[in-house]
Amino acid sequence: MPDTPAPPAAPPAEEPESSLSLDVITSILLRRWYWILLFALLGGAGAYYVTGKQNYIFEKTASVIMRESNKDSSSSDRIKVELGMDSGAANLANESFILRSSTVMRNTVEDLTLNVSYWKQQDLRQIDLYKDSPITVTFDDIAENRFCTFDVTLEPENAVTLTYHDAAGNPIQEKGKLHAPISLPFATVTVYPTSNMPETVSGTTITVRRIPVNAAADQLLANFTVTRPDAKESSILQMTLTSTNPDKAADTLNKLIAVYNDHSTEERRTKAVKTKDFIRRQRGQIGADLKEVDQKMDDIKIKNDIIADTEASISADFNAAQTLDNSIFELQTQMKLADGLKENLDALGHKAGLISLDTGIADSGVSRQIEAYNAAYLEYQKVAGSAGGQNPIVVTLTKRMDATRSAASRSLDNLRNNLELKLQELTRKRQDIAKRLTATSGKARELTPLDREHRVKEELYLTLLSKELENDLTLALTESSARVLESAHGTDYPISPETKSQGLFHQIQKEVTFCGLLHGADA
Repeated sequence: MPDTPAPPAAPPAEEPESSLSLDVITSILLRRWYWILLFALLGGAGAYYVTGKQNYIFEKTASVIMRESNKDSSSSDRIKVELGMDSGAANLANESFILRSSTVMRNTVEDLTLNVSYWKQQDLRQIDLYKDSPITVTFDDIAENRFCTFDVTLEPENAVTLTYHDAAGNPIQEKGKLHAPISLPFATVTVYPTSNMPETVSGTTITVRRIPVNAAADQLLANFTVTRPDAKESSILQMTLTSTNPDKAADTLNKLIAVYNDHSTEERRTKAVKTKDFIRRQRGQIGADLKEVDQKMDDIKIKNDIIADTEASISADFNAAQTLDNSIFELQTQMKLADGLKENLDALGHKAGLISLDTGIADSGVSRQIEAYNAAYLEYQKVAGSAGGQNPIVVTLTKRMDATRSAASRSLDNLRNNLELKLQELTRKRQDIAKRLTATSGKARELTPLDREHRVKEELYLTLLSKELENDLTLALTESSARVLESAHGTDYPISPETKSQGLFHQIQKEVTFCGLLHGADA
């Protein structure tokens, strides 16, 4: 049975177009134009309403150069580190954290009274007037954490009408005058005019909002950022703040920098005062210890006749001992010479002869007597050789020589006695010096630890005195931690909400999407 041929394959089905053609879009627009128009009107109106209700948001930026503590620390911090009171100074990250701290922002809010704001209705949105407000309001007898909002309507003849809502939401009005306190259930308020009052039309209503300082600080911190353009190299910090008023954003940034500098300056001043008190206490204690050590050293020196210090006393006593030794040696020499001359004089009693004038004895009386004896002996030799021993002249000369020799002998005895007395005195002094040298050497060992303690405490005392003067200079000269590189700047055009052109573009996108949905429904 012959094979039957296979039936031909069916042609592949055409896939539907996945994209919209111009004809399809035109067809949909013609058939559904009323729906598209309706949704466009509703969407545009809704977008306009939502955008119109949103408050304007402005952005300002400021830049500062920080004085990094780890590179250029204050004198007080460095003194504390040198004295071992602190492990080191803070870094730039800590300083940037202080900039974002609630304390600095709270002080900024208090200085600029940012917790009280003034608003004016313009079309659908409220405008933050800030400095353009025609009035300013002060609050008395109000709780610190109280939130409140009320309207102030300007009336002729300096009259004002305050409108607030009670707990049930019912509006309540209070009449009053400018500069006059007005009692409200939650506070006593006083309305004052500003320089913008003459330009304000009577009947203008200003909304006053008062929030706690902490809440205002938290709101500002939520819109406040601090960045470091170059985390590795620079010490520049860039601060950005968004606010409902451009002047408010600029003033807040500039004031924040000033408050931070005041805060850091006061902190350094506090540290300097504490450091000064610490140094003074330590210096007073060390000064008392020095006085006690000085008293002990003086007592030992006075008791042992020590001049200045032990080394100087030992040196002076040693020099005095050498001088006394020389004097004792000279006296002993004079005594030996006197003894030798006395022996010569005694020998002349048995056999006459000349006596040498170079005796070495420093006594002029003995020298004159020897000269007189030698002169009598020479004359005696001349006469005795020719006249004989019984000659009256010879006898007279002999008696004169004996008398001169006896006088010289007595002078030598007196001289030797004087020399003996001097020798005894000098020997006693020499012994006293020897005892003092021995005692001084012993006391030197006792003074050594006191002297070492004195030098250490004196050096520490001088160091503390130097640091105190340096710290006083720190108190007198205060340097700002943040140097303004660029004050608050930026455009006065709002960055939010979106502009009308952006809203229209988004609306067109919505309409195209809607058309796509209609095409899908028709398919």
